[in-house]
Amino acid sequence: MVLGFDDFLLGEAAFAATLVLLEVPSGWLSDVWKRRHVLLLGTLFEMLGYGLLLVADGLWMAVAAQCVIGVGISLISGTNTALLYDSLLSEGREAEYRRHEGRRMGLGLYSVAGASMTGGLLYAVDQRLPVVMSLVALGAAALSSLMVHEPERHRRAVLRHPLADMLET
Repeated sequence: MVLGFDDFLLGEAAFAATLVLLEVPSGWLSDVWKRRHVLLLGTLFEMLGYGLLLVADGLWMAVAAQCVIGVGISLISGTNTALLYDSLLSEGREAEYRRHEGRRMGLGLYSVAGASMTGGLLYAVDQRLPVVMSLVALGAAALSSLMVHEPERHRRAVLRHPLADMLET
C-alpha cells in the first residue's frame, strides 16, 4: 500500500484528534485504576495499532490503525508522569519532579530522533521492518510495565469527575 502525502496528513490528523479527545478520560482512568495496568493497556493498544498498520491494505485501515495507536499513547502519556510524581512524593522528593520530568521528556525526544533515523535505514531494507521493530520494542515495554512498582497513591479524599476539575481552573 502506497499512501500519498494527503493520505499521510489525514492519518496524522486522525491520530492527533484521538489524542486530544482521550487525554482527559485516559488521565482519569489512570487516577482510578492501577497505573501499571493503564501502562500495560496503553502498550497493548499501541501494539494492536502497529499490527493493524502492518496488515493495512488501504487508507481507511491505516487511519484506523493511527487512531488505535493514539488510544495507546493517550493512555501512557499522563500515566508515566503521574507515576513519576507519586514515586518522588512517596520518598519526600517531589521538589525534584521538574528536573526528572524534563530529563524524561528530553530522553524521549532523543529516542524519537534515533528511532526515526534507524527506521529510515530499516525501511530501505524492507518497508515493514520499522513496524516490526516497533512491535518488538512495545513487547519489551509491555513486559516492563508488568514489573513496575507502584508507590502508595496520594489521592484526594473525594475523587471527582475530570470535568469538575477542568471547570474549576
